Amino acid sequence: MTGEYPVPPESIAGREVITWSKVETTLEQGEVRYFISDESKLRELRNWQENVSVRRAAEAMAAQMDLHGLRKLYNGKSPGNETNATAVWDGTATATQIANDLAASIGKIVANSKLPDTKLNNFVCIIPAAAWTGVTQLGTINNTAIRLDDFVNQSYGVKFIPTRQNVFNSKTAALVLPMQDEDTAFLGRFRGTREFPGSESQRIPNRGTEYFIRQWWKCRVMPEPAGAVSDLVDATSTRIAEITGVLA
Repeated sequence: MTGEYPVPPESIAGREVITWSKVETTLEQGEVRYFISDESKLRELRNWQENVSVRRAAEAMAAQMDLHGLRKLYNGKSPGNETNATAVWDGTATATQIANDLAASIGKIVANSKLPDTKLNNFVCIIPAAAWTGVTQLGTINNTAIRLDDFVNQSYGVKFIPTRQNVFNSKTAALVLPMQDEDTAFLGRFRGTREFPGSESQRIPNRGTEYFIRQWWKCRVMPEPAGAVSDLVDATSTRIAEITGVLA
């Protein structure tokens, strides 16, 4: 949509056709299940076993959701937003080099997208977990000793998030995108209702109780430039950039 200025007195701006994108998706089910045995009650371990099982079940569900979302974000990166790391981020690259790599990547997003000024100081950089010590190193930048992650957060509003998921170019790339920006991507999620429960249990005679937990979700990258989105085609966005070669 565009605006008009100046509008002559006693007149109105002209009408225009609004460009819109059709976004459609179908949520898909994720499920985890665990079992609490009757014998755990005899050993007085039921509460411990149940607490551990619930925690591990939640972690397993979250891992599947993370993997799905990261794949969609990686597939949604813009080909024109790719930059190369000056040196690997495992401690080899200096703090200044990594900061410059991030600045170059953010510069691609700013130049190629329509990201508004209000969102220019709120980015996330998703990195392979092996690069975590490199981006949290203590370095000297502008003659000041400072942790690298603190410096890029103060300068560019970048927050590092490590992942162990093998998604970004076989764990050698990083992804940069605006944080919590609904115009970049969104996650549709359904956890169930009373009529359509997301968690149930069933008794197994003489053995124990089995629990089922399920949710439905789908991540969607919003196309920029505008275009249609469906389950058959992953959209790309100029608000997502890739830094290759952050690890060897």
